[in-house]
Amino acid sequence: MREIGEEGLIAIFDVEGGALGGKVLVPNGDDAAAWFLEPKYANVITTDSQVEGVHFDLRYTPPVAVGRKLMSVNLSDVAAMGARPRYVLLAVSVPPHLPVSVVQKVATGIKEICKLHGVAVLGGNTTTIDGPLVLTATVIGRAEPSQLIRRRGTMVGDGIYVTGRLGDAKAGLRLVQSGVVPALGTPYYSLYKALVDPQARVEAGRRLANVHLVHAMCDISDGFGKDLRHLLVPEGLGARIEAQALPISQALRSYGEEAGFSPELEAMMGGEDYELLFTAPMEEEALIVDACASVATPVSRVGTVLAAPELEVFMPDGSVVDLPTASFEHYAGGDR
Repeated sequence: MREIGEEGLIAIFDVEGGALGGKVLVPNGDDAAAWFLEPKYANVITTDSQVEGVHFDLRYTPPVAVGRKLMSVNLSDVAAMGARPRYVLLAVSVPPHLPVSVVQKVATGIKEICKLHGVAVLGGNTTTIDGPLVLTATVIGRAEPSQLIRRRGTMVGDGIYVTGRLGDAKAGLRLVQSGVVPALGTPYYSLYKALVDPQARVEAGRRLANVHLVHAMCDISDGFGKDLRHLLVPEGLGARIEAQALPISQALRSYGEEAGFSPELEAMMGGEDYELLFTAPMEEEALIVDACASVATPVSRVGTVLAAPELEVFMPDGSVVDLPTASFEHYAGGDR
């Protein structure tokens, strides 16, 4: 990086991932970007960072996956609002000793996700840093105001639903922390991939917004147990969770048996799943499932919202436990 300097770094990240179209007045390359607001839409904005040593480790994470994950974790927040991502601003702090090839691969990963979801890079900032690689993305999206989905709005009797699978990323973290990095084609590769290259449920979020049936929604970044509280506690509500209904992959079950941990607890305590977690009327379940199936996204009903504030989990062995809350917490220690 010392050899190419700031101008070279800017050139690496000058990636126009989506079609700018006529809405952008001043694209990347000026002092600031400018674009036309679209009158009938609400604008949605979110920002998140990926910090080397906290969110990723280049010893076992391909740089391309680092760039992909930076975008995916931000797009997941937009998806949880039922919105469509449109633009991104990037802030990149790169240590001078880092090989240029690593930075180029990170940019490639960003570009791949931008192209996949039609997101345009509007610009951002680059700087050197005497420390780890730090990447921050600010994503701007849009949605019709009537289609925005918030964390508030859960009702007694709602079903509790999740997309995809839970716990794979947490299990992937267990693997790499034990010194195992599964290769492509091996039994536990899917767990590793869930950790380093998660998938944002953008299209599922849009379909759920279109059917107008979801009462409240968030994405699962801190763990199912912790994030579910965001949908229940503000309303003074509780839940009954059926552990046997949790969507758990065969890879996670096999690894849990081998390593001696409960896959159900792993699914509830693991963070960085980036699946959608939402509440909706159970009588509309068929429409909800069909909406997500139209974009190849599985949905599972894992529990029911109750009027009493207790949050209980009915385990497969018949025992009843409190909903776990353990997850990674910044500034409080943890396992990442």
